[in-house]
Amino acid sequence: MEQATVTYKVVPVIDVRPAGDWRIWVKFEDGVQGEVDISSLRGKPRFLPLEDGAFFNRVHVHPDERVVSWGDDMEIGPVGMYDMLAHKPQPSNV
Repeated sequence: MEQATVTYKVVPVIDVRPAGDWRIWVKFEDGVQGEVDISSLRGKPRFLPLEDGAFFNRVHVHPDERVVSWGDDMEIGPVGMYDMLAHKPQPSNV
């Protein structure tokens, strides 16, 4: 029996901003952009520092990895966010 091969499109993040209440606005290299709810991370030990609003607002694009980051030890990969946003209508001026 053959195994199915799953491939994911990994598009680098070029901009990210806090959008309030466990939401971030993300823009990808190909123009896909929008708000992403990351509240599913709430309460997970690794992401407890995000409970502090000032820390949450430090979100940025990791300069080398081009992923959403709050520092070298706290990052969110782009695949799931991209997949969700790519299926939403996009602004026409991207």
